[in-house]
Amino acid sequence: MHLLLAQKGTLADEGEAIDLGQTPGRIAVLTAADTEISVLAAARAGRSDGPDFLRLVNFLQLRHPMSVDQWIERTGRHAELVVVRALGGESYWPYGLEALHAAAVNYRFKLAVLPGDDKADAGLSRFCTLEREGCDRLWACLVEGGVANAEVFLALAEQLTGSGEADVSPKPLLKAGLFAPGK
Repeated sequence: MHLLLAQKGTLADEGEAIDLGQTPGRIAVLTAADTEISVLAAARAGRSDGPDFLRLVNFLQLRHPMSVDQWIERTGRHAELVVVRALGGESYWPYGLEALHAAAVNYRFKLAVLPGDDKADAGLSRFCTLEREGCDRLWACLVEGGVANAEVFLALAEQLTGSGEADVSPKPLLKAGLFAPGK
């Protein structure tokens, strides 16, 4: 496992505008962590939802403001819930957060902007249209990590959009342990 030192900053190089060409889905998750995308994809693979259930995006692909606008128009505004893991805080992706918040208000989808680590970031709550309790529960699933908690995250996302009924909570994972090969 690799650990990165996250510092508040910005996506300095906007690069060229790109269109991800992603079709709409009921739930969209934007994160800079490929490992998080992988674990959510693995959790999704075990579900029987239709093909329009989940969209996963590494928001580093959305550096350019036009890329953000295009993704919101094509994909984000059609979602019922958009979750952003803002590693580095608001200053890391300010245009994206502002544009998503405006779209959430305008198109009435739920938006949860969560810290990208296990430290609370009160500055992100102003972007959320989802109630704090829902945001905190989603965040707890991602902080705990693992496929089981990614499954809980997806069930909770369904519940928060009115599609699921299960009362689910994250399951704490061990923070350390012993590895004993051959046992």
